[in-house]
Amino acid sequence: MGYLLTSYGLYASDDYDMTWTTPQCILTLRMIGLAFDIYDGHKPVDKLSSDQKTSCIAKVPSFIEMVAYTYFYGGYFVGPQFPMRRYLDHVHGRLMSDSDDRPPQCVQASLVSFKWGVFYSLVVALIVPFYPNSFLFSSDFTDASFLYKIYIVAIWGHIAFVKYCCIFSLFDAVCVMTGMTYNGKDEAGNALWDTCIGAKAWDWEVSLTMKDVIASMNISTNMWAGKYLYKRLKFLGNRYISQLCTMIFLAMWHGWYVGYYITFAFEMAVINFEQQMTYVVNKIPILRKLSESENLKVPMYILRKMWQLEYLGYPLISFTFLRWRHIKVVHGALFYYPYFLFFGWPVIYYAVVLPILKSKERKERKAAKTNMVGGESNGSNGNNHTKED
Repeated sequence: MGYLLTSYGLYASDDYDMTWTTPQCILTLRMIGLAFDIYDGHKPVDKLSSDQKTSCIAKVPSFIEMVAYTYFYGGYFVGPQFPMRRYLDHVHGRLMSDSDDRPPQCVQASLVSFKWGVFYSLVVALIVPFYPNSFLFSSDFTDASFLYKIYIVAIWGHIAFVKYCCIFSLFDAVCVMTGMTYNGKDEAGNALWDTCIGAKAWDWEVSLTMKDVIASMNISTNMWAGKYLYKRLKFLGNRYISQLCTMIFLAMWHGWYVGYYITFAFEMAVINFEQQMTYVVNKIPILRKLSESENLKVPMYILRKMWQLEYLGYPLISFTFLRWRHIKVVHGALFYYPYFLFFGWPVIYYAVVLPILKSKERKERKAAKTNMVGGESNGSNGNNHTKED
C-alpha cells in the first residue's frame, strides 16, 4: 500500500490517470487479502468467522502459485478480487465436484456478461461524445436553469458509469468462462456463476438506491472491503466508525486527490440518508401507505429512479475531475445543494425528526399498555358479575 501511494504521488497528473498504477492498485488489494488469509490460516479454527474459514490458508503458497495468482489474466487489470484459496481450488479441480456442472456449461453465462460489455461499448462509442466531460464546464451548462443542470448531471453520471460497467462486464466474461466464478447451484439445480464478479449489469440498471448500486457494481471490491476491512474493525464497537474507516481506506487506495474523498463521503452520506428516510417513512402511516400503494407503484418507481440517477451522478463529478479547482466549478453551478441536503440532514434527523418519532412511539406503547390493563380490568369485572349471578 505504501509503494502504491508513493507511486500515486510521483506519477499523478492533472487528469484521471490510466497508467501502470491501475493494475497495481488491484494487486495491492489482492496481496493484502492474501496476507490476511495466511494470517487466519495460522489461527485456531474456533476463532475464525465463517468468512475467514472459507478463505484461510494454512500453507504458504509456492513461488509459482504466487506468480500465477498475482497475474491471472482474468483479474489482473481491473479485477475482480478473489482469494488465493478459490484460485488454488480452481486450478487443482477442487472447486466443482464430479457431479457438478463443468465448462462448457459456463459458456452461456459468460456470453451474457460479454453481450453486456459489447452493448456498453457501443453506448460509450455512440452516446458519450454527446455528453463529454468538457460540457460541464461550458457556459451552456453553467448558465442553464437549475432543473436542466440536474437533468444533465443525472444523464452524464449514468453514461460515465457505463464505462466502468463495460470494463467489468468484459472481464467478468473472461472469469466466468474459466469456471472460477462457480457458486454451486440454485434450488432448481442450475449452476450459478456469480462469485467474484465485478458487475451485475441488469441489477445495476434497475437499481433504485445507493445500496443497490453498491450491491451490483464493483461487487468483488465491495465484498473485499467488507470482509477484510469492515468486519475486522468490529472491535471498534461502532458500525459507523467501521464504515468511516473503510471508506477512508478505499478513498486512499484510489489516490491522493481530494475528489476521491469527497466521492466516498457522499456515498456514505447518501446511504445513511436513504436508511434514515426509510425508517421515517415506515414510522409515518400516511407515508408508508403511499409507498406501498399499488396505484402509485409506477410513479414511485420513476421518482426513485430519478433520485438514484441524480445522486449517483453528483458524486461522480468529484470522482472524475479529482481536483477541487475543477470540482467546485460544477458543484458551484449546482449551488452545492447536495452538501446541504446530505450533510445537513443528520443534524435535522437526530435533533428534530428522531426525537419526535421516539416520543410518538412511547405514547403509542403507553396507550397500548393502558388499553391492555383496562381490558384486563373489564374482563375481571365481567367474571365477578357472572359469579354473583
